[in-house]
Amino acid sequence: MKIVIPVTTHDVARLPKMVKALIHFGGLIDHSIVFLHLPSCSEEAKQAADEIRSHVGGVVCVQTAYEFTFGLFTDVNMLFVAAVRYLSNSGNKDPFLWMELDARPNDYGWANTLLREYKQKGRACLGCVVDLPMIRNEILEVVTGDKMMMAVGIYPTGLESNMESAPMVSDLGKPPPRNPEQPFDVYMRGALRRIGMAHTDLISDQWNTGNYKQTKDGITCEPRPFPRLVRSRGGLIAKEAVLIHGCKDDSLDLILFPATDVVKPVSTATPPAATSPASDVGRLNSIPAEVVASGEPSGLKELVEAKLAKGSVRLNVLATELKMDQKKLEAQLIEAGFKVQKPSMWIKAA
Repeated sequence: MKIVIPVTTHDVARLPKMVKALIHFGGLIDHSIVFLHLPSCSEEAKQAADEIRSHVGGVVCVQTAYEFTFGLFTDVNMLFVAAVRYLSNSGNKDPFLWMELDARPNDYGWANTLLREYKQKGRACLGCVVDLPMIRNEILEVVTGDKMMMAVGIYPTGLESNMESAPMVSDLGKPPPRNPEQPFDVYMRGALRRIGMAHTDLISDQWNTGNYKQTKDGITCEPRPFPRLVRSRGGLIAKEAVLIHGCKDDSLDLILFPATDVVKPVSTATPPAATSPASDVGRLNSIPAEVVASGEPSGLKELVEAKLAKGSVRLNVLATELKMDQKKLEAQLIEAGFKVQKPSMWIKAA
């Protein structure tokens, strides 16, 4: 199995702890690692590769052609596509595990355990499968029947040529404004369902959590604040989990492999919003709860309410500020409960 680890300026500070965890739990001689990195992270990726080289079946650093600076979601989308294309062009026939830098193994032999389950389930994709949460009328619905597989999981080779996934891969590899600018696990969910995906409890996806603690019942964690309604996160980690994804502080590392030479903790402050244009969610019947338009630092509704509390604001001015298409912004404003007066374009509370 190939283990693809994307390395960006957004999370490169977590790379030393990732390597420490991989070496600590071992069992990677039958697997190889691909550090897929931006040009600005080349030194860190090479250092990580040198450190882990003797512990894995193979390791390679793959640099993107140029720096991705389009915003978090789009950058990750383009990195995922870069991984798909690199593996295909290099003649890889093995499935690959997309393993982001906030994921940690939780057991010795974890990679073999995951690969064994992947083969037993017999589906193209294996990961944490959940209902895509939706916000309708400012109420979170989590039982929607619209299944998606969270990003950290195992994928097959050939996604770029499969008739179901090829169009999605093509879209996700484009820079804005042609990129869908939704997380690739959200955007590709329909195609992956048709290709075939299976749920596993071996991967515990605790997206955007922290304050991990060891209790008598097992490891627990708490959700971090988020400016939009999102699915329930945190709580007790399943005992079956051999891979845990989503810890945004050092607390899980301190549980898994306590050490005195602690790397400087990653800040637990909520990261700034990406600076790319906001997502076009018009394809969906309602807004995915885990998709945040990159131009909405505190959520569009909260942002506009704050501006109206200070005075007035016009659609064209706000669109320029958020680097959005006016028609898309107007549609999102109306959905958020505002009115846009014509022809003056003043934004008003409904």
